[in-house]
Amino acid sequence: MAEELEEEEQPRATGAADSDRRIVARFLDLVAAAFVALAVATGSGGEYGRATTAFLIGFGVFLCGIFWDRIRSVIDPGLTGSILRVASDARSWLTILFIVFSYIAAPSFVTRITHSPEEREGIGGVNAKINQKSLGPQTVSKMVAELKESIDRLPGMPPWHVVITTAKENEKVAHDLQSLFTLSTKNVAIVPLPDYDRDIDAPKFVQNNQISGVILHGRNQLSDVLKKVWGNCFTVRQASDVSPNVTQYYGFVLTWIEVGPESPWRTPDACSD
Repeated sequence: MAEELEEEEQPRATGAADSDRRIVARFLDLVAAAFVALAVATGSGGEYGRATTAFLIGFGVFLCGIFWDRIRSVIDPGLTGSILRVASDARSWLTILFIVFSYIAAPSFVTRITHSPEEREGIGGVNAKINQKSLGPQTVSKMVAELKESIDRLPGMPPWHVVITTAKENEKVAHDLQSLFTLSTKNVAIVPLPDYDRDIDAPKFVQNNQISGVILHGRNQLSDVLKKVWGNCFTVRQASDVSPNVTQYYGFVLTWIEVGPESPWRTPDACSD
């Protein structure tokens, strides 16, 4: 009778041991997957050192899950029991999942609920980085000198009047172009857009959302100069004269500089010095 009870207890003990081994192994697999996900997230952000470290840790934890039987036989039984208790607690699994969500998924989730699609496109990606770059200092110095010499020699009574509009993702580029005028010459006056809230009949400067680059509206001597000076850095296009309604509204002829959507740069590395 005693032998029969002993035989029954042995399979039960073996079954319990197998169950414990599977629980710990699966928990270690979850931890390993969390580190791999962290490696992918940091790697996509350009943090290759942290990504490599996270991947190696994840791979090491994964191997611990595979060889858990051998590992538990050589470590302290008390430590083995502690690991089993942690792995058997559902709160431990939820904690790992919460950490993964907080570090990887939560930032993207917050971005999606707090920004419009246009703003989200401007937050990340190669095009966004290209659009937000600035002219290099050597390029600025050269352009300022060229603009000053060329514009100040143009015939006629100054100033030349300019209005600048831009697609939202290229606001920095438009600001840099305006700064070039400020630094180079007093013979160009930047004209503000009409106050459409007060003057509802003022002519509209309608952006062409299909054409990228710097578009010079108005075929005149100033636009010829700008096309030559800016052509090495930006994709510069010329369009027909500004609408007579605009000239009539302002009382003088002006050049409309439009910075279109997408990247206006001639090449990704153009003029970054």
